[in-house]
Amino acid sequence: MKTVAIAGPFDNKGTQYLYAKELIESLELNTYTIHTGVFKSTFKPDVSNEEVAKAAG
Repeated sequence: MKTVAIAGPFDNKGTQYLYAKELIESLELNTYTIHTGVFKSTFKPDVSNEEVAKAAG
């Protein structure tokens, strides 16, 4: 099954990104979510903002 990556600020736009995630999954595709925001995500992402910051150095 194909996977769609979704990256963005899930803190202030979490509702919109969650809707997109659910829509993509309804098409029987996997999602891989990457939180790039500063504050806590409104849903549990696959990659947290802390992991993104650590990887960026």
